[in-house]
Amino acid sequence: LVLAAALALGGLLGPEALPHLDEAPSAYAARLLARGSRLAEELYVQSLLLIPGAAEATVGSRKSSDAGLNLGAGNAPDSRETAEKKADRLKQELAKNEMEIDAQKKVSAKRYAEVKRDQDRQSSDSEIPLPLEQPDEIRQQMPPVDRNGPEMRCGQAIVPESRVTTRNVELYTRAIFQGKHGSQYAWKYIVKFTNHGQETVQMLTRHWVFVDALGRLENEVKGPGARGVTPVLPPGGEWTYESGTSLETPLGSMHGSFQFEILKSS
Repeated sequence: LVLAAALALGGLLGPEALPHLDEAPSAYAARLLARGSRLAEELYVQSLLLIPGAAEATVGSRKSSDAGLNLGAGNAPDSRETAEKKADRLKQELAKNEMEIDAQKKVSAKRYAEVKRDQDRQSSDSEIPLPLEQPDEIRQQMPPVDRNGPEMRCGQAIVPESRVTTRNVELYTRAIFQGKHGSQYAWKYIVKFTNHGQETVQMLTRHWVFVDALGRLENEVKGPGARGVTPVLPPGGEWTYESGTSLETPLGSMHGSFQFEILKSS
C-alpha cells in the first residue's frame, strides 16, 4: 500500500517529485511541499473553470436567507461570449442571470491564475507557503459587536445603507424593502466592493447575521464567496452582488464581515 501510494503521488506531482542525488532531505521536503501547493492551486482554478457551480456553497442556520433572488426574470439573455466580455472589466456590473454569474467566476479564476503565475516566476522553490487563517479564527480576533451600536438597537429605525473601508477596500451595502409576503417581511440587499488600494485582493468568504425587531437571531449565513463567486479585485476594481432575506417583524438589521486575501502586494 505504501509503495502504491508513493507511485500515485509521483504520478500526480510528475518528475519533480523525485529526489536529487545531492539534495538534503529538508530541501527535498520543502521543494515537494511547494510543488504540491502549486498543483493544488492549478486544480482549484481548473475546477472553477470546468465545473459549473464548483465554488458555490452556502451554510444557513434556521432559513436559507442568502439563497438569493431570481436574477434572470425579465431580462433578454446575452450570448455567453458577450457575458464573458462584460464580466472581464475592471468595474464589474451586477450579474443579472446565471450566465453572467458563471462569466464572473471564470474572470475571477483567470485573474487568480495570472497572479499565481507571476508569484511563481518571482519566488524560489525553497519557499514554503504558510496556511491561511480560517474565517472563524479571524472573527474570534475581532472585537465583539457593540451592544449600543446601530445593529443592536432593535425596534429603532436606522439608515438602510452603510459604508466602511478596511485597508483601502470599501464595502457598501444597501437594503431595499420588498413588502410583506404572507407572514414574512422581505428585503433585498446590494453589496458593492471597491478596491481603492494598490494591492490585488480576493474576497474569500462572507458572514451575515440577521436580527429581527425583538432582538432574535433570525438567520445566519456564512460560506465561500457570494453568489458562487470569489471575486478578484485588482487596483481600481469593483464587484457587486445582490441577494435577499426575510424576517418575521417589519423592522430588523443585518451585520457581518467578509474575509479577503491579498494576492499581490505593491
